Amino acid sequence: MTYGLIFGMTSGNALKLNLSVKLYGASESNVSFLNLLNKDYTIATTDEDLMLVKYNIDNDKIICDADGKLIEVAEEDAGLLLAKIDDKYVYDGYKNKDVSDSKLLRDVKEVGDSWFNRDTDND
Repeated sequence: MTYGLIFGMTSGNALKLNLSVKLYGASESNVSFLNLLNKDYTIATTDEDLMLVKYNIDNDKIICDADGKLIEVAEEDAGLLLAKIDDKYVYDGYKNKDVSDSKLLRDVKEVGDSWFNRDTDND
């Protein structure tokens, strides 16, 4: 879900303030992006630990190497966004534990880590 917020304020004719603030977030995820610069050609940012992995759009599957490990994309390539779950960026999940667990990838970079994945087909 993407939200765009535009604020405008005037005080008589003396002060005119137009501010555009953009926010991306999804209710079920632990990730969000903010663009607060109010300048053309700028993008949103975050301080969260993210990873883009290879993904086959046609088959709707994450692409793994021969050892079954996820493959991070090159800097200029598109991929599936994963967000690390930790004490700062918590994933609350759903009331249904099975649905919540289906959004998680575990042991991605190290044993015991968890990553949020919007794709529910983790095979």
